[in-house]
Amino acid sequence: MIANFGPQGIANTAWSCAILAICDQKLLEAIASSALEQIGEFSQQHLANTAWAYASLWMKHQPLLVALSNAAISRAAELSPQAIANFAWAVARLQVVHEPLLAALGDSAMLKLRSF
Repeated sequence: MIANFGPQGIANTAWSCAILAICDQKLLEAIASSALEQIGEFSQQHLANTAWAYASLWMKHQPLLVALSNAAISRAAELSPQAIANFAWAVARLQVVHEPLLAALGDSAMLKLRSF
């Protein structure tokens, strides 16, 4: 069923799992699989919300985190202050050291400093 979801459905399902503290491995793997297939279609909010959701659940899904991070780097200028904060929080919570992502988030935040 999740395989039929679009980016909004994928991100919303991940977010819902986090809010409800549903840490079902099989479900989260299905969400990650669908997200990986459609990552190029994710908006900046879908990217940030998905990263936030997995971090909230302490789910360090490496392929998904790499894909989300790479997508965020390539679209750093588009990231809203909330998306920047969500990404920064997610990588901090999961103790992910991804220097290019952190640099992109920092650069983007500096450009939007008055919006925070």
